[in-house]
Formats: sequence, structure tokens, C-alpha cells
Amino acid sequence: MAGIMDAAKSIYNIWTMVMVVVIGLFDIIVDAPEMHHKGLIREAHFSHAIGIIYIIAGPVIFIIIQILAKLFG
Repeated sequence: MAGIMDAAKSIYNIWTMVMVVVIGLFDIIVDAPEMHHKGLIREAHFSHAIGIIYIIAGPVIFIIIQILAKLFG
């Protein structure tokens, strides 16, 4: 179990978390308004929701992996 947690910790580091959050921000700030402008309303709402999920899930996954790595590592 310690090997798996060490691998997860090394793969999902702070920079990976930042990248996930930036992708979520891009979805909200750039992608969703562009879709809305093109008349793709449902897709724009879906993109906005996915962006919010990325912004929330990125740090949450990072924190969970850090805690589990300390417990099982």
C-alpha cells in the first residue's frame, strides 16, 4: 500500500493540482462564454459545471492523497 501511495503522491503533486485548477478556470472563463456566444447553451452550462468540478476536485484530491500518503507511507 505504501508503494501505491508514494506513486500517487509523486504523480499528483502540487503542480498537477495547479494545472487541474487552471484547466477549470479556462473552462469557466474562456470555453463556456465562447460556447454561449455560438449558441451552444447546454454545452456552455455543462462546460461551466465541469470547470467548477475541476476547481473543487483538484485541491480535494491533492489533500486526500497527501493525508493517505502520511497515514500509509
